[in-house]
Amino acid sequence: VFERAAASFEAPDPPKSGALKRTPTEIPRTARTGTVEERVRAIFMEQLGLPAEKVKPDARIQADLGADELDLVELVMASEEEFEIEIGDDDAGKLTTVGEFTEYISMRAKNR
Repeated sequence: VFERAAASFEAPDPPKSGALKRTPTEIPRTARTGTVEERVRAIFMEQLGLPAEKVKPDARIQADLGADELDLVELVMASEEEFEIEIGDDDAGKLTTVGEFTEYISMRAKNR
């Protein structure tokens, strides 16, 4: 019985070399339009689930917006993807307000 069951899993004609290779498909992301400030605001709203009126330049990311460490990582990753930049861990730790975050991204995006 076992041999019959095992035989049912065997491919009668194995595929030729490379036949099973798949090309990675890129999932298109929705491109945001607008200024850097508008795009950063959209990232904060999306990642933290906040209304636009809470995401102000002087809002402190952790104290005012309630972001925890994981939220910060997700904000950085989403921003890196959106603006096609890299944000170093040391730099990310120094960005405490939405305004600082926006200004940092503006400078990095301009210099790439």
